[in-house]
Amino acid sequence: MCDPAATGDTYTTTSDNFQCDWTFSVDSPFACAGSGGGGGGGVSGGWVFVIILLVCSFLYIVVGFLYKTRSKGTSGAESIPNIEFWRQLPGLVKDGCSYTWGLIRGPKYQQMGESGGGSGNAGGDYQQQSGF
Repeated sequence: MCDPAATGDTYTTTSDNFQCDWTFSVDSPFACAGSGGGGGGGVSGGWVFVIILLVCSFLYIVVGFLYKTRSKGTSGAESIPNIEFWRQLPGLVKDGCSYTWGLIRGPKYQQMGESGGGSGNAGGDYQQQSGF
């Protein structure tokens, strides 16, 4: 509970032995709105990471697109950096999810990739596994 006059955290416990009813409260100046207990303001480390990730992603796309357009003479979707990887990514993710789901379900059966997007069996067959 908010107590701006508290010098530290105060713990209070009361009980009614006949009803098994307990009340537990913590009085602290850090529970008050705007008390400054949660940080000094500004941008936290998580937001710094997100900003750096977004800037690097933007630069990766723009610089890669310009490089492939001017040096390699590509146009359209072929100018996207590592286009083959991005085309294969959905199938690879599906194969990874299928493999993980097979591990979760147990060692007896594991579904091999149904999508054919990665290196799995394109038929979606179930194969009995040995030695898990």
